[in-house]
Amino acid sequence: MRRVLALFFPDLLVELIKTLKIRTNGFDRPWVVFLQTENLHCKVPGRYARINAASSGARALNIMPGHTLTSARAKLRRLDIVKFPEARLRLELTRIADQALALAPCVGFEAARSIMWVEIGDCSHLYRSEEDPTGESTFLKRLSQLLAPLRHHMRMAVADGPRLAAAAAMYGPEKQWVHIVPQGQAAAAFGQLSILAWGLSDETQERLNNFGVSKIKQLQTLPIQDLRDRLQPDEWPLLPLLEGKDDGVFEPYRPVTWPEERLDFDDEIIHTEALLFAAQRMVQSLSTRLSARALGVTRLRAELSLHRSLARENPKHVWWLSFSAPAYRFDALFSVVRTSIEQLNLVAPAVGFTLAVVEAAPVSRHTLDLFLRESRAERLLPQWWAECAAALGRENVGTLEIVDTWNPEERTRLVPWSAEGFRSPRSVGKPLPVPEPVRWLKTPIPYEGPMTHEPVLLRSHSVEWWKTPDRFRQWRLVWVFWAQASAWVEEGNGQCWIRGWVDV
Repeated sequence: MRRVLALFFPDLLVELIKTLKIRTNGFDRPWVVFLQTENLHCKVPGRYARINAASSGARALNIMPGHTLTSARAKLRRLDIVKFPEARLRLELTRIADQALALAPCVGFEAARSIMWVEIGDCSHLYRSEEDPTGESTFLKRLSQLLAPLRHHMRMAVADGPRLAAAAAMYGPEKQWVHIVPQGQAAAAFGQLSILAWGLSDETQERLNNFGVSKIKQLQTLPIQDLRDRLQPDEWPLLPLLEGKDDGVFEPYRPVTWPEERLDFDDEIIHTEALLFAAQRMVQSLSTRLSARALGVTRLRAELSLHRSLARENPKHVWWLSFSAPAYRFDALFSVVRTSIEQLNLVAPAVGFTLAVVEAAPVSRHTLDLFLRESRAERLLPQWWAECAAALGRENVGTLEIVDTWNPEERTRLVPWSAEGFRSPRSVGKPLPVPEPVRWLKTPIPYEGPMTHEPVLLRSHSVEWWKTPDRFRQWRLVWVFWAQASAWVEEGNGQCWIRGWVDV
C-alpha cells in the first residue's frame, strides 16, 4: 500500500528572514510575509493578497497565514510587510529535498505552502525492527537527524496519500510534531481535523460554517450525493478523502546536475573571520547534498562577489579548489575552503559568496573491518593534499618519483599526486648504492670546511655529455656544523658546493 510522508515547515519563511536579516527595522514590531514571484514586482501587495507567514507578534494578535491583508490591517493598522522572493524559498526547499533523497526514492514540494512530500512505501521496510514493525517511526527519526543541522521547525505526518498526509501535518494537533496514521484508518484520522484541512474554496467554507460545520467528521455521516450538490464542480475530486481514499500525485523534484550553494550578505563583510563563519554553513549543506547523491567533489569553484563601487575593475574574485580523491565529508571540504579563505586579501567588502561543484565522481563506501588492517593514509592523504594544494598551488604539491638516470640533479621529479597512484605506485628507477639527498637545494651554498677525511660517495665523468659540459665531479657526505645536518658536497674545478641535505 502507498505511504506518503508530509513535512510541513510552519515557520520556514520567518526563520529564513531572521537568518538572512532581511528586515532593516528589527523584529520588535509585528510583521507579515508575502511571497514575491518573478512576474510580480509590485511595491505593496493588494488588499486581498493572502499572508504567507506571520511573526510571533502578529500571531499574538490573531493574524495568521492565509488571512487577507485587509483583515490583518483591520486588527493592526501599522503592520509591517516583508516581501520575500519565492526563488529563495525554493532554493531552501531544494536543499532539504536533496538531503531527503538520501533515504527515499521520490521527493516533491510546494513552495507556497512550505510543504514537502516523501514517498516512503518502498523504503520504510528497510528500517523494520521488533520495536517498530512497519519501520516508519525509525525512518522519521533517521530523517529528522539528517535534517537537524538545518535547524528548521517542522511537523511530520504519514498517511495513505499526499493530500491526507499534508492535511494531518498542517492541521493536526500543534503539540504533536509527529503523526503516523495507521494503514486503513485514514478516514477516522481525517475526520478529526478542521474543515480547513479539506482544501475547499472560501465561499464553500463560509457556507458550511454558517451551517455550524467545523469538523470533517460532521460531513462524513452525510450521503455523498448531498455533499456533491453543496460543492462546486472543481471540488468534487475531494470527496474520496472523506472515505480515506487518496490517489493524488505530486510533482517530483528533479535534482540539478551539480549542486551549488550561494549566500548573499545583508551586511558587508570586510574580514575573513566572518566569511569563514558564513562558509561553514554552506559547506555543511553542500556536504549533506553530496552525501545524499553518493557523490564526491573533485573540483570546486569558489566565487566571492565584491562591492561594485570599490571594485569596479574586477567585482568578482573566482578561484578553484581541486581534490585528488572525491570528497564529500564536511571536515574534508571545510578544511580546504578554510585554507583558501584564510589566504584571501579582501580589496573590497564582500556582498556574496558562492560554492559550486564543477566536477564530481561516485564515492564507493565500505564498512570498516575490525580484524583487517587498513591504512589511514588512504583516508587522510587526499585531505592533506587538498589543503596543501589550496595553500601552495596545485602545481607545487605532489610526490617525488625516482628517475632512471645517473645524473644526481635529475634523479627525482615532482609528479601530480593521486589516490590511485598511491594505492598502486608507479615503476621507479634504480636506487643508487649510496644515501641520496632527500632535498636538493635550488641554489647551491658555498662550502669552505675540511674535505680530506670525508668519504667519497660518487664520481661522475661525461654523464649526459650532450646536455652538460664534459667535466669531472665527485660528491662527499659531509657533516655541516652550522646546520647540524649531513649534506652532499660537490667537488669540481677547485670549488665545493652544498647541493642537498641527507637524512641519515
